[in-house]
Amino acid sequence: MVFYVCVHGLAYMVAVIVNFYMATVDVVYLVNHVLHYADSGLSGESRKLLHEQTILHEVKVADS
Repeated sequence: MVFYVCVHGLAYMVAVIVNFYMATVDVVYLVNHVLHYADSGLSGESRKLLHEQTILHEVKVADS
C-alpha cells in the first residue's frame, strides 16, 4: 500500500512538472507573438489577424 502511494505521488509530481513546462513554453511563444503587434509597418488587416490569433493563443494557454 505504501509503495502504491509513493508511486502515485511521484507520477502526480511528474505530471505537474510536465504541465508547468508546457504552459511555460506556450507563454513564451505567446509573448514572442505579441511583440510583433507593436510593429508600425503592420497594416490594419494584418493587425486584426494578429489580434485574433493572439486571443486564440491566450485561450489555448488558459485552457492548459
